[in-house]
Amino acid sequence: MSLAEAPRPVRRAELGRAEWVTLHATADALEDTPAAARDFVAAADALLRRYPCELCARHLHSFCQPQLDALRRVSSRLQAVAWAARMHACVTEHLRPEDGAVVSGLSARLARAVRAAGADDAAVAAAVQDSLVLPSAS
Repeated sequence: MSLAEAPRPVRRAELGRAEWVTLHATADALEDTPAAARDFVAAADALLRRYPCELCARHLHSFCQPQLDALRRVSSRLQAVAWAARMHACVTEHLRPEDGAVVSGLSARLARAVRAAGADDAAVAAAVQDSLVLPSAS
């Protein structure tokens, strides 16, 4: 392989975007079964524990530990979608606290996913509200 053919290193921003696409798409496409939820938890846990950027991994574990702990309680498609939204909001709030539009966009994504799962308006509102309330680090 020549230097021209050698792959270039992946930048942090590219890695982060790919991570979110993977987590959100996996949660969105999840079958609503306990086995699928367990598979999602295992895959997300492995991905986050083995995150290739050491600096990002340290930040993730220091700023978003409550969301990482909440991953173990995911037992449905809706909970997986909500967990991915909460996790993304946590990271976004840490990296760009002035960017409330991103967090609002995550709420809209969650509302669409909950509605697509057949939930009524009250369930949509409850899921979005729950996704915006980040668990305390108790």
